[in-house]
Amino acid sequence: MIFSVLWLREWLYLEKDISYIAEQLTMFGLHVDSIVPIPYYINRPIVGHIINYKRYSKNRYYIYSVDIGYIKLLDIKCSIYVEQPICFNIAVDGSSISGSIGGFLWSLSGIDISYSSDRLIKLPLDSMLGSLVSSYFNHNDNAIKIAIAPNKTHCSSILGIIRVLSCLNNMSLKYPSINYVKTAFVNDIPTLIEPNRVCPCFVSRLIRKLNINIDTSLWLREKLSRCGILLTNVLNDITAYVLLELGQPIDIFDLNTIKEKLVIRLSKPNEVITLFNGDKIGLNSNALVIADVYNILSLVGISKANYGSITIKTTNIILSALYINPSYIIGKPHYRLCSKLLYHYERGVDYNILSLAIERISDLIISICGGFASSIYNHIATKNIIKNHRIEIHRYKLTNLIGFYMPEGKVNIILTNLNYKAIRVNAVWKVLMPCWCFNIAIEEDLIEEVISIYGVCNISIKPISTYLSFTDSIRTIKTRKHLIRIKEMLTDRDYHEVVTYSFIDSNIQTKLYSNVKHIYIKNPIAKEMNVVRSSLLVGLIKTLTYKLSQQQKRIRLFESGYCFVADKDIGIKQKLMVAGIITGSRFEEHWDSSYSYSLVDIYDIKGDLESIFVITSNSNDVELKPIYSLALHPNQSAAIFIKKSYIGLFGSIHPKLQMELDIVRSAFIFELYCESILDYNMNMFKASKRTILPIIHRQISIIVSKHIMASTIISELTNIATGYIVKANVSDVYYDNIKEGFKSLSLSFNIQSSEKPLKEYLINLAIKRYVVILKLMFNAYLRY
Repeated sequence: MIFSVLWLREWLYLEKDISYIAEQLTMFGLHVDSIVPIPYYINRPIVGHIINYKRYSKNRYYIYSVDIGYIKLLDIKCSIYVEQPICFNIAVDGSSISGSIGGFLWSLSGIDISYSSDRLIKLPLDSMLGSLVSSYFNHNDNAIKIAIAPNKTHCSSILGIIRVLSCLNNMSLKYPSINYVKTAFVNDIPTLIEPNRVCPCFVSRLIRKLNINIDTSLWLREKLSRCGILLTNVLNDITAYVLLELGQPIDIFDLNTIKEKLVIRLSKPNEVITLFNGDKIGLNSNALVIADVYNILSLVGISKANYGSITIKTTNIILSALYINPSYIIGKPHYRLCSKLLYHYERGVDYNILSLAIERISDLIISICGGFASSIYNHIATKNIIKNHRIEIHRYKLTNLIGFYMPEGKVNIILTNLNYKAIRVNAVWKVLMPCWCFNIAIEEDLIEEVISIYGVCNISIKPISTYLSFTDSIRTIKTRKHLIRIKEMLTDRDYHEVVTYSFIDSNIQTKLYSNVKHIYIKNPIAKEMNVVRSSLLVGLIKTLTYKLSQQQKRIRLFESGYCFVADKDIGIKQKLMVAGIITGSRFEEHWDSSYSYSLVDIYDIKGDLESIFVITSNSNDVELKPIYSLALHPNQSAAIFIKKSYIGLFGSIHPKLQMELDIVRSAFIFELYCESILDYNMNMFKASKRTILPIIHRQISIIVSKHIMASTIISELTNIATGYIVKANVSDVYYDNIKEGFKSLSLSFNIQSSEKPLKEYLINLAIKRYVVILKLMFNAYLRY
């Protein structure tokens, strides 16, 4: 939000300088982003009066004779035609006064008021000739830009900021004088409000015979431009002015287009609204709209319809102001449209100033555009309005939360200055909250407001004495320590660590894990961040696509962090995970083309995983099994188990999913549950006596069912106690000329004794024992 300091001083005269005001707002909780002086050419423009002109059609310009109160007229060349004698401000210096043709006419853009570049500045005809135009502008001004936190939404208008500053400076709040317009006729438009629970308050007024084809008054344009508001037309400018001043959204419709009556209702199923730009939007059955009998005029808080909008032919209008229950509009679909009005409706508006806002905008419109106003139609459904609630502040809780003792008298003064009706009974303040404080709902919120007024800088600095104890278990500490080692190992293997948001897009997560139950966020900050992540891969894939758009050819990324899954017992369970993704070339760019153009494959990421399992001392317990996932390639993916417990997966992203996610190259991923793989002691390398006896190599080939995994066979053979050092491996898998439903496995054994050299018959006995076990466990037999 941007506002002018001089605008504030119109309401509340503050003798403090701008830096002090900014500091007060910051300490209250309104972060001041910047203070920008209003740039004006103060000493150059002066007032002049056009007497006559000459047209030079050949060169397409005019020579205006301008009286600036000097001895002779000043001739000024300009390409803009002026229909009638009007006072203009012009730039005059020594050379332009003495010369025959000099100076120029000043436009609004020349003094940094955002408007049409060819629109000249018009001043009253009784302006003093030769006087500085700066006398018509409050040029000694500053614009303050603040960021409004979610717990300070009642400060999103000039009125809200004035309430705060008056309290901080112990000054009484005085509302500016508002002229109540004379009523010329009765508001005869029938109004029907169907959902009183949604829209309990509605105020409207008619204005007839106004002229909107005129320029907005200079003072109003100047105020809006200083506040960063883009100027469009007179009615939109006045509406923006009232919204910024009072924080009340107001809708204006063409009265001549409304048929029979005005209706505030919920939209019908599959009802369509045509926006002012021609786009059509299909509405849900619970969208709040303003309509007549036949057509929708506005999607409340979001966008106006083309039907009923203001045009250059409009002469009669209807003003409407609503109070909408914030609990209804929060979380409702916005149809990919954004509006400042929606911001105010979601955070709540003060229903007590609806009539005041209508009177304010009526006065501005009639004073600028003319016209006659009707009486005000006021609808209030009292039982559906959010009542002013009471909050109690307990003495002990106030002291415990803020950490020091605040005197009762100071608390009373703060609550009184905030216009809160408070009664102190014993050690409890019973506070009746005003209707504009929607963000203050519980005792802690009110204590926060009190300490914001008191000033954090006024809190005495005292060291806190307490006994601190570590709540993390030994297992948690070891897990973090071991995770650091894994991250260092991945960094050594040329991975780059990234940190992504825990809020992700549900559509991408559904494509990766279709069977995962989403944990939705009630009021997401963006549509693409509407669920809590249950996997790190969503953030990694989005980072990968961004890197690929920057034309990076070799990408290796990893991330560690908590993911969240739904749990029947505790609701939401968090799990520490680590995940990675790679794509592109296997090596950095090299002069040898055979290295530079070698692309990564499934075995590269499998090797990285094996390195992780080596340093976590569970490489011998790892078992790979097929995985059936729509997100992974069916022939290049596997689920990872340790002692029959699922701990993660790895593989290649499915080609179909790659196309949907705009991944141009084959990408390979892995994801592991950290607590599962780190549940073992890290590999503490120990020295052991190494035998010098020879290693005996033997190899056999067996026929076994193709459904039995080779890793299962190796795992069982490794667990057999023979008294020798035996290492079994799969050296070959063969399918041709084998009975259907079976496969041939070639197994190699490295046998070594730690005591004495092995004789041939002992080696044969060990091999026969393995063959018998393979027969009993897997129904396997030797292939000759």
